[in-house]
Amino acid sequence: MGGTDAIQEAARLLGERLAGLRDDAGLSQEHLGQLIGYSRSTLANAETGRRPAARDFWQRCDAALAAGGVLTRQYDDLERLKHDRRTAREQAAQVERQRLRQDTTQVAGLSVEYVAYQQAEALRHELVEVVDQAAMAEASLDDWEQTAWQYGLATRYRPAAALLVDLTADFRELRRALASRRALLVPRRLMRVTAQMAGLMSLTLIKLDQRAAARHWARMAKLIAAEAGDGRLHAWVRAQEAYAHYYSGQLADAAYVAAHAQRLAGHVPCAGVALAAALEARAQAGQGRAGETSAALERAERALDGLDQDERLPSAFGYNEAQYFFHAGNAYTHLGETTAAYGTFEQALVSYPANDYLDRALVLLDRAECLVLDREPMAAVECAGQALGGLEVEQRDRMIANRAREVLSLVPPALPAARELRAAIQDGAEH
Repeated sequence: MGGTDAIQEAARLLGERLAGLRDDAGLSQEHLGQLIGYSRSTLANAETGRRPAARDFWQRCDAALAAGGVLTRQYDDLERLKHDRRTAREQAAQVERQRLRQDTTQVAGLSVEYVAYQQAEALRHELVEVVDQAAMAEASLDDWEQTAWQYGLATRYRPAAALLVDLTADFRELRRALASRRALLVPRRLMRVTAQMAGLMSLTLIKLDQRAAARHWARMAKLIAAEAGDGRLHAWVRAQEAYAHYYSGQLADAAYVAAHAQRLAGHVPCAGVALAAALEARAQAGQGRAGETSAALERAERALDGLDQDERLPSAFGYNEAQYFFHAGNAYTHLGETTAAYGTFEQALVSYPANDYLDRALVLLDRAECLVLDREPMAAVECAGQALGGLEVEQRDRMIANRAREVLSLVPPALPAARELRAAIQDGAEH
């Protein structure tokens, strides 16, 4: 037994071990979930091996069941198997990536990012033709679900340009897998994975300021999620579409789509609802609507309070306190409520991990705008410089550069420090 079959068997055995220990302790799934801070559905999925759970989940189960770490060790063995499988697939995909990079060096003046973007657009058109005819084996779906899960985590710390190259290469492989397994019916799990990956493509293109392409991928994700019949997933991909509208300056459209995303999940607390409500708050604040902003922030906070522990992970598929503080602070900034904004900025910076460079930089740039509003231009320039100073060149996604330019446009241009910072932004853009 090898490859994904071995992974599937190892996940099944781990789930059986958990179920046996739970039964021995005389606990129901619901009771154990309450003890460890996870939902009953998370327990059920873990016991059947259907969906990967984080290491924290297994550590908590070990502690609650007095299992002496046996579950965590078995989980680590499973993760090693998955790592070996991903490494093998990565080696197979490396040829595709190398070809893409070689194509870039052969076309004068084009960046890896640009070539990947062009290939991503061509891929989107190809997927439209094949996704409704494909079916995949259970083991392959396990592998692709893990791939989507890993990309969700990577969005929090990997530069968008590099992520786009890898996403495009993996999505091209997924497209070939879809085309080679034609059938009349598409498994729901396949539709979910494809919708998640399309949503991640949209999110990555937003960071690269490819607004039209981001909207196209978001709409494709929406169509696929609707076919999957999963309200929570549909809410998440609709939230990605709202973000694409927001960063295109279409605030009314962003607010409308974000409100629709919340209704799709029936206002059941989930990451998609929390994300959409927070985005609605930012879009309403950008239009100067204080009452609507406050109501949307309250919905985002309620949804966040109702999330399970596994939905609070720092991932594109999750939502946590740090993100809420960032989004609330941004909304307060748009409304000019600087006192409230400063408090949430401090909470956000304490809550974000050090490697979450994008949101940390955006928080500092929002704080810089508040300092401008409070007529402290020198402090604002210093804060904006702090936002950019800790970043490597490849981490200066266009979203950050655009936000920095917006803030500096509010600062008197004659300030020497402002001129220096503008030059630094331009140097980063040229790289």
